[in-house]
Amino acid sequence: MKPSAETLFVANLPFSMTDAQLADMFDPFGIVISFRIARERETGDSKGFGFVELATEKARKKAIAAVSGKVLDGRTIEVRQAKVPEKPAKAKKPNRLTTSPVVAARAVANRKVLVEYRKLSERRFRTAS
Repeated sequence: MKPSAETLFVANLPFSMTDAQLADMFDPFGIVISFRIARERETGDSKGFGFVELATEKARKKAIAAVSGKVLDGRTIEVRQAKVPEKPAKAKKPNRLTTSPVVAARAVANRKVLVEYRKLSERRFRTAS
């Protein structure tokens, strides 16, 4: 589940909480579209936070107001809008032809050779037919 505008970030969850319990916590506020508790890859243990996606803006606001600050198993739950990561601008690869004058000169010479070769090939083809 990738964070979107509809996703809530739920922090400081009890480590014993299951995905189903997380969904049940937010069910009274509206339709829960998706839910997930973040887990360690190797062990499968909870990381103590999760994500819940609710259908409407009204449901999200109600859930944030009601659940944020609630104490569960000695831990104060924190709920806020999930941050949607911005896609970083792709770094442009340096152009081989412009990085070094020597390389650029070779590339120009190679192009000239290819053009001459094509011209010769065309002439041979015409004379042969």
